[in-house]
Amino acid sequence: MKYLFTLISVTVVFSAFAQRPLPAFHSFRDKFLYLDTNRNYFDKPISSLTDSLVTLVQHAKRINDRELDFIVRIFGCEHAAKDPASKTDAVEKELKQIYADAHESQLKYVEAYALQALRDFYGDSKKLQSEAIEQYMAAYDIYKNFNSEEFPARQTYTYSLGGIYYRYEDYENAIKYMQEAR
Repeated sequence: MKYLFTLISVTVVFSAFAQRPLPAFHSFRDKFLYLDTNRNYFDKPISSLTDSLVTLVQHAKRINDRELDFIVRIFGCEHAAKDPASKTDAVEKELKQIYADAHESQLKYVEAYALQALRDFYGDSKKLQSEAIEQYMAAYDIYKNFNSEEFPARQTYTYSLGGIYYRYEDYENAIKYMQEAR
């Protein structure tokens, strides 16, 4: 029954994309929170999200909003990375390209989000833990300059950074970042 309710909810949300005009977003915060708030509706295999994500990317291109385009693509990569069948070099390559394009366009919020997504991509692999921490620190170096109103995930990302230090028994840095996140 729970699955059926979730399926109906997802169908309603996806249908809404096709039938109603998407909202006009005024800031990175609006765009990020739109996807993040609906994250539960998007927690489906990437194959069932493709149409909705394509609709959002087309909307972003139609209104000439590169930031929204990048955010939706990162969101898609995050979901693809959760699916073992989809977690490929193509996801890593896409995230790196989004980061490079955002850097070139001086879209700092997107840069931080892309680096965080790369960290998450690498973080699941024991072989790539040092790369994951490097991406975490690069993302932190960007988003530490923003408040939580500008960059809604700042608190969560900073706390997670503390968790990484805790995992490696660097308690001094773990406490530092966890306290900063409060």
